[in-house]
Amino acid sequence: MRLHNTSSGQVEPFAPADGKKVRMYVCGPTVYAPPHLGHARSAVVYDTLRRRFAGRGWRVQHVMNFTDMAEEIAHKARQERGGIRQTARRYALEYLADMRKLNVQRPTHITWASKFMSPMREDIATLLASGRAYTDGPNVFFDTHQGAPLGLVSRIGFQDATVGAPPITARRDPADFVIWRDSHDWGECWDAPWGGGRPGWHNQCTAMALRTAGPTLDLHGGGIDLAFPHHDSEAAVARALTGKPLSRFWVHHGHVTVWKEKMSKSRGNFVLARDATRRHGPGATRLFLLSKPYREPLDYHAEEMEPWEQLAKDQAQALRALAKRAGRARGDSSHDAFAEAFDAALDEDLDTPRAIALLRGELDGLGKGPIAPAEAASALKGLQSAGKQIGL
Repeated sequence: MRLHNTSSGQVEPFAPADGKKVRMYVCGPTVYAPPHLGHARSAVVYDTLRRRFAGRGWRVQHVMNFTDMAEEIAHKARQERGGIRQTARRYALEYLADMRKLNVQRPTHITWASKFMSPMREDIATLLASGRAYTDGPNVFFDTHQGAPLGLVSRIGFQDATVGAPPITARRDPADFVIWRDSHDWGECWDAPWGGGRPGWHNQCTAMALRTAGPTLDLHGGGIDLAFPHHDSEAAVARALTGKPLSRFWVHHGHVTVWKEKMSKSRGNFVLARDATRRHGPGATRLFLLSKPYREPLDYHAEEMEPWEQLAKDQAQALRALAKRAGRARGDSSHDAFAEAFDAALDEDLDTPRAIALLRGELDGLGKGPIAPAEAASALKGLQSAGKQIGL
């Protein structure tokens, strides 16, 4: 199997380090609103990758976090006249329910940032003691000159990215990033020896990843917008703490857009995952989300979803017809080539467009005339395997 590794910029052979179990951590949503199609694409891509890992005989430890400490959650809780934890949990449960409708498997481990407060404080204390972080009042900054190399994931040098940035008096360097911030005016605060506040976003994920699947993951995933600076910062903090790379592979997916603009809650140009599923059906929505190479952007137009709706319908009808025709017949080898080609497509950097094209071709071929029970059993086995691996 081969996957594109963002940190090298190359498609490289992939297998779990121990040859048996893939340890995968995927950045989940900040839970303050229902998930949109962008969140759904992330879930579907990594779920499909997980399914292919299992198809190759590997066990998978799939860790996903919920970011449940953020300004957006506090603001939404205030609007709804509720508590921050209750608001976060409600939208997290909505996320899981909406992804379940898309046949996304529940991650094997779900982490909540707020439940890792002690490890986060331990990490910050370690960085301070080693001189890789410094304080300015209640704020703590990661020292990019004393810590680990930066740009480990995106290959964007922090110094290049911050050229011309205005000086920030609390920081020694514009590239230094917050790992603990004063949040007395934010609505949620934890005690720490250096002052009350909350952990920075970057080291929240580092603490969760290290404690659940570290010190070195096989794969760390997320949207392409997370490569810089979030994953760069995660990788730097982890290297400073353990002396080891946080992940062997970094895999990033492209955005879902509407009329070529990134879909986002803040812009208000989003389509809820539940609305798309209700309108087009879960199979069609999932096929659409896998219809382009996962690293490329994917543009949504409701009026262009008919082909995916039809393909999902054709797949379901073919399974019923083949099961009836096959009866108790033993399958022959007549459709082994389809199954092998389908698996090979997924093994080549999760080439789901190629896999879906093969599926469409197989269905077209089956519709050309009656077949013997043994061939029907072979075709049924191939379609079932293909459907399972892409989540239909």
